[in-house]
Amino acid sequence: MKKTNFFIVIVVIFFVIVSACGQKDASDTLEKIEQPIFKSAVVHDPSVIKTEDNYYIVGSHLQMAKSLDLMSWESVSKSVPTTKLFEDVYTEFAEEFAYAKTDTMWAPDIIQLTDGRFYLY
Repeated sequence: MKKTNFFIVIVVIFFVIVSACGQKDASDTLEKIEQPIFKSAVVHDPSVIKTEDNYYIVGSHLQMAKSLDLMSWESVSKSVPTTKLFEDVYTEFAEEFAYAKTDTMWAPDIIQLTDGRFYLY
């Protein structure tokens, strides 16, 4: 038997064995996979942190959202005037705003230290 014919016989046997393994039709498998459901929230320049049960994102202008699964987000705060993070952010950070010569907040970062408190930079 020539090498070419031998190779063809091996390839045919391989495909017969693979097709006989009882693999299901791919369309059957795809129908059973649940498609993810996304719910978005707008947060510009986000920083992400995970707490015990939730993920939080904090972004520019103190926009904030939370999620249990990183796919379905609930807006917590839309921007600085409606933020729930601070009672009056402009009063609390008056010295920092004066130093920076601005009243905007861009690309914050949030972390939780070992004392359990959250720090926003």
